[in-house]
Amino acid sequence: MPTETEFRTAASSLRRGAGSVRNVHDDLVPLRNDTGMRAGPYVVIVDTLMDASMLNAGFAAAEMDRVAGVYDVRAQECANYTVALRNHGDDLELWLGGGRVGPRPTEPSGYPWYVEAG
Repeated sequence: MPTETEFRTAASSLRRGAGSVRNVHDDLVPLRNDTGMRAGPYVVIVDTLMDASMLNAGFAAAEMDRVAGVYDVRAQECANYTVALRNHGDDLELWLGGGRVGPRPTEPSGYPWYVEAG
């Protein structure tokens, strides 16, 4: 499973990639508005391909941003789990050493399957 750092790195990479894809989209706009073709059998084909490319670039950038947001949430969940696990280790050490009374401290639970400490 990825750790907090790996999720954060992936989110940053996706955001940079989304920016690059948006730049491609923006570069296509002036070309789409004037391909230099005025008539002929290829005008419709080229226009359709340009429209599809612009749409795909926009959708790809939006999806990359969405997934980056998901990775940010997962990174925070990993960070929370790491803290909870450290606290559990401290509590367990106290309990084993006799500095804490009561039942044995339980490990943190309730975290999603993709959460990894670190």
